[in-house]
Order: sequence, then structure tokens, then C-alpha cells
Amino acid sequence: MTHFGTNIKVNVSPSLRENTQRFYTQGLSATCTSPNEQLDLFAFAKGETLGVFYNDQALTEDEMRRAPWLEFAVSDPDAVASTLLTLGGTAVKGLTNHPYIAAPGGLVFRLSPNGH
Repeated sequence: MTHFGTNIKVNVSPSLRENTQRFYTQGLSATCTSPNEQLDLFAFAKGETLGVFYNDQALTEDEMRRAPWLEFAVSDPDAVASTLLTLGGTAVKGLTNHPYIAAPGGLVFRLSPNGH
């Protein structure tokens, strides 16, 4: 059986580091460690890790809208979406009734009730 691993990588502009840290730690309850000045590792409840590399080669937010989108399973998608919007997220029109949010830097993801 094949399945996705638990590690994801994305490039983000260095100017968005503080906003990115707040977004994932305060909005999605991730734990952040910074092994070096160009990398934050955001760890989530079930062991998944989002590695955010800060560099000038990051795609623009418009380009990120055409990149693969992710999904976060949360207990209350609308409440989490509201929090993320106050932390610098942007609402994105998706294909379903779930909230879709773009993080600082443009990574788009769907919020679904516990992955459904």
C-alpha cells in the first residue's frame, strides 16, 4: 500500500517569516523549531511536518495558487478559517463547500472536518 509521507516542503519569501510563524503556530497549533536562519519546521499533532524554507526563489502567491493544494483536518473548519484570516490568511475559492485558505507566501489548503 502506498500513501503520502509526513513531510512537506515549501519555499516562502524571507520577508514573510514572522507572519508565517504566527499563522501556523497560533492558527493551526503547530510547534515551530528553527534549525537555522533559513528554515522553520512546523510539527502538527499526528507527526506531520511542514518545512518552510525562506529564500528569494519562492514562487509568488499567484504562482502558488497553481501549485498543489493541501488539506488540514480540523475539528471546526469555519472557526479555524476565521482565526487564520485574522492571522494573515486569504480566502480562496475552492471546489467544495469547505473553507480554502492561502497562507502567507501563498500555500493553499482546504480545511476539512477531521479529514472528511
